[in-house]
Amino acid sequence: WLFETRMASDRLSEMFRSNAVYDCDLGILSRSVIPALFDMEKSRAEDFGSSLAFLILKLRTENLSESLDVVRKNMRRTDYLFYLGGGEVMLLLVECSAHGSVAMIQRMKKVLAFKLLSSGYSVYPEQGESVDVLISEAQGALV
Repeated sequence: WLFETRMASDRLSEMFRSNAVYDCDLGILSRSVIPALFDMEKSRAEDFGSSLAFLILKLRTENLSESLDVVRKNMRRTDYLFYLGGGEVMLLLVECSAHGSVAMIQRMKKVLAFKLLSSGYSVYPEQGESVDVLISEAQGALV
């Protein structure tokens, strides 16, 4: 009985973890909430004729929470920060063009210094219309 209860509890914990919208350990939104927020911001971008950008930063995993604090302090208040896993984080940059994405990458390179391993971006609607395509494009652009 105790073993079965423990197994059920472990399965329930794993289910909550996989469906979580917020990673409490890192203090950051999880990957699972990206589609919903993208759809909301995509609709707004279409209404106002603006762009959205996905900016991916590959960070060193040592002192990751410290690096995330630096990212938070240097991102715009209108943008969203997500954890993709393996030291990769993604910023959803609202009302941001390719030019703005490059400026944000340069800013992050400056403030993160040796903590940033690589970065890449993609822009909606120019490079794709779906979350999966835009993430793939940004990851393909990691330099």
